[in-house]
Amino acid sequence: MRMRIQKRGARVRWAVMALVVLGVLMCAGWWVAGAETSPVLGTIDLSDAGSPTSVVVDQRAGRAIVTGFDPTIGVIDTHDGRLVRVLRVGGRNNRLAVDARAGHTFVVSMGSQGSPTLAPGAGQVTTLDTRSGTIVRTVTVGLQASAVAADERTGHVFVASIGATTRTGALRNLGRVSMVDAGSGALLGVATVGFQPVAVAVAERTGRAFVLNERGNSVSVLDTRTGAVIRTVPVGNSPLAVAVDETTGRVFVTNPGGWPAPGTVSVLDARTGTVLRTVTVGLSLDAVAVDERSGHVFVTGDRSVHMLDAMSGSVLQTVSMGGSPFAVTVDSAASRAFVTGTDGGIFAAIHHVAPGQPPEWAGYVAVINTNSGALVRTVRVGRDPRGVAADERTGRVFVANAWGASVSMIDARR
Repeated sequence: MRMRIQKRGARVRWAVMALVVLGVLMCAGWWVAGAETSPVLGTIDLSDAGSPTSVVVDQRAGRAIVTGFDPTIGVIDTHDGRLVRVLRVGGRNNRLAVDARAGHTFVVSMGSQGSPTLAPGAGQVTTLDTRSGTIVRTVTVGLQASAVAADERTGHVFVASIGATTRTGALRNLGRVSMVDAGSGALLGVATVGFQPVAVAVAERTGRAFVLNERGNSVSVLDTRTGAVIRTVPVGNSPLAVAVDETTGRVFVTNPGGWPAPGTVSVLDARTGTVLRTVTVGLSLDAVAVDERSGHVFVTGDRSVHMLDAMSGSVLQTVSMGGSPFAVTVDSAASRAFVTGTDGGIFAAIHHVAPGQPPEWAGYVAVINTNSGALVRTVRVGRDPRGVAADERTGRVFVANAWGASVSMIDARR
């Protein structure tokens, strides 16, 4: 009997000691969540390529193309993260599009003070061989080139230009959309759209391009075969971002709103351009991305990410975030959405960012389950992360860190 009591006492003492050790480990930040292997596979130094803000991926070529504030472009191998090439092109290279079928990447440049080849405000499109990074052709487009999208079915690329402005920023004319041949890089034609076009997206199945006119509060619908404007439809105030769901035949346009007016998402028919529904979502809406596999749409807003149903447009889930989410991309194979953001709020607390440090130190990527809308984890990346793109073939996600002058490569499967 005494031996049983002694054994039982020993078990109790061991249990107490285990709890004490567990408590120490938790206080030290060594609990399971903190001990997980970081999904960041590496950081590509782009200090010679300026401040990257945009990134696109060509899965077929195995390349990620990065550009930003400076007249430089970085070409990265998506398998091992190796920087293949850095080249100088035009002025501020802030927009990118890929045509995997043609094997080309299209870089929209806008001239600025100090540009080696472009006058301030002048626009051009540079066609690159995506795999090698060599320049195929450069053509001049309208003033203040602002957005680009490629249609692989027709082999056409659409480049939006804001046009001339006065010294006070007033627009002198309507915007334009230049249509470029994806194979040769030649300019095929120009169409007039609304005031200040800022974004373009293509619905390949319906043969339509959707151009957002920010100051016109409208969307111009173009025929992707001819480049002609079919119609212009009114949407919410200052439309900013657009994404297409080929499966449901829907187009989603974010209208940011502003205090106290909430932001909205306009849902358009991808063939006719008709506004099917306008959904009130939240404040300061920004980027939008579609996951066709789950049938969900992800919209970034003020300190939150909203998940919508792609068919009805209804808001299904809202994920609270620290600071201001910026860009979003989807890896359907991994059932994950990746959202970039910067702030010293909740992310700083999680990762022990010292008080008083600038917000750009708190760069993060939030990983969201595309089926449930639940936040899976947050990942620390470089300073001021902007653009983000996923390569579903390699399971890699690439994040352009503007202030960090780098690209973070993340394992999408972890």
